[in-house]
Amino acid sequence: MDTRGKPDRNLAVIRFRLTGKTYEECGKKFELSRERIHQICVEWGPQFALGVAKQMADDDAPVQKITDMLDRYVQHKCLPVNKVQDILHSALWEADRFQELTLRSGFWLYRPDAMEAQMKHFMVRGAGGFETIDATIYLHGVCGVFALALHDRLGHPIEALLDNSDLPMWGRLVHLYCPVKVLGQQGYADVRGITTSWDEFLEEYAELSNTWERRPVDPGELRKQLLMEMDKDTLEQFYRDAVRLIREMPWAFDGSLIK
Repeated sequence: MDTRGKPDRNLAVIRFRLTGKTYEECGKKFELSRERIHQICVEWGPQFALGVAKQMADDDAPVQKITDMLDRYVQHKCLPVNKVQDILHSALWEADRFQELTLRSGFWLYRPDAMEAQMKHFMVRGAGGFETIDATIYLHGVCGVFALALHDRLGHPIEALLDNSDLPMWGRLVHLYCPVKVLGQQGYADVRGITTSWDEFLEEYAELSNTWERRPVDPGELRKQLLMEMDKDTLEQFYRDAVRLIREMPWAFDGSLIK
């Protein structure tokens, strides 16, 4: 049955559902079938969530508070998870708060608990004694090769993330990545794609240091350092596979498709 004619009732249904009530409990209260309650949540939930998000954005609610509200809609099956970022972006854009958004591309578009699994679908061919492995090797292991490939293919500069020890630079190295500009915001690119949240970007390495130093890296010097750490054939194999991933997902690393 068409639910479009009773917006007030449908809103009341969703509000009741968001308190943690089951479909059966909602149906009993509103004298509707379980299937009808589910239909109302699916059809009306996204519309109501967008309205609430826009009002919260206009009222200068923190982005995290808006996100928590949308997550509650997802939890109670009133909003598909893939609509959360679209609604958040729309609300903040209309409130002229776009600069507060965290922009993401590539594997960052997956939920945190699914990101690594998706990266493992991309296999890296072994070389120089390495077994066949997956793309997470570019996050922990040979991140410098991926940063070099990003520089060569897309022109991104390279930076080093260094810990706070007293060792020489290469002994302090934690990660190599590329700083990029995305829609006027500062972003950070590595095998995961791009995020404009520095805290989010650092979370993978949070346990390795309390303070960080960021330092520009010359591509030529990086190439020399990599050849000191692995033989030429191994470097070339890792490099070819890094380029292959960038070619297969250019939107993930050049900022052309960002959410």
